Amino acid sequence: MPNKPTFIDFTDEDREAFISEIGQEVERGSDRAVVLLGAAMVDEVLKRTLRQFFADVSSTEELLEGGPSAPLGSFSARIKIAEALGLIAPAEAKIMDSIRTIRNDYAHRLAGEIDTAAVSDKLASRRATINKWIAEAKVSIAEEDNFGMAYAKMCISAILFLVKRFSWIDRIKRPTRPEMVLIKSKTTKNE
Repeated sequence: MPNKPTFIDFTDEDREAFISEIGQEVERGSDRAVVLLGAAMVDEVLKRTLRQFFADVSSTEELLEGGPSAPLGSFSARIKIAEALGLIAPAEAKIMDSIRTIRNDYAHRLAGEIDTAAVSDKLASRRATINKWIAEAKVSIAEEDNFGMAYAKMCISAILFLVKRFSWIDRIKRPTRPEMVLIKSKTTKNE
């Protein structure tokens, strides 16, 4: 089995590099780049979260890698399994699902086909929940934030939330079970 990334691999420098890169895209005014970059990073950190929780067996990689045809190869599947396993709360799953659906709006449509008002409404409808959820991260989405900035903050907060749970997930990690060996018991004759 290949070396699996650990949470230690997602360093403070990695987070700072991501925040810098997404910040540059916000400054350029490229909502599409912000959305695709932000969602990709949240998805990657969620995948690492699941990998950290699962047992160290080859089927873990088979579940997570291999693109959308792998059982947990999609962002949507990873969100659902993380919620079902109790690694994220239902409200957090809704936020991550908003990140995912907005990403899909931008990834699968040409710029002229995107209903930016509908996408902004989707983000605005979650603004209060997002702000409540991310208050601990000391990041909040202000009414005056443009769409790119609001989305970037939502993604950064999701990443910070997941990274904060790394040590907790390490403590509840699924162990690799030893092989079961059936032992023949000696029977006694009753005479």
